[in-house]
Amino acid sequence: MNARLMYQRIADESDPPVVFGRLPVDGYEPHVLLDDLVTAESWLTRDVKEWFLGMWIDEGFDMDDPYDVDALENVRKFAAMDPVVDLETLTDQG
Repeated sequence: MNARLMYQRIADESDPPVVFGRLPVDGYEPHVLLDDLVTAESWLTRDVKEWFLGMWIDEGFDMDDPYDVDALENVRKFAAMDPVVDLETLTDQG
């Protein structure tokens, strides 16, 4: 599935819902989506949540990029929310 379609699915299925692409920050839409999910304390099904978190783990983080620094913190927060996802088990999910 196309990543943008998957991001839209995540926004649509989150509870409470969030809006994918609400801020026009080219290339950082997934960062905003992740931050919105954490801020709203949104719930996702385990399979969708694992795919999304796995994408972050597989791509890694540029610790010189402040958006990625924030994203790493948000990945950890989101993984700890129900349903809890063990980040150590996520590789090649994206």
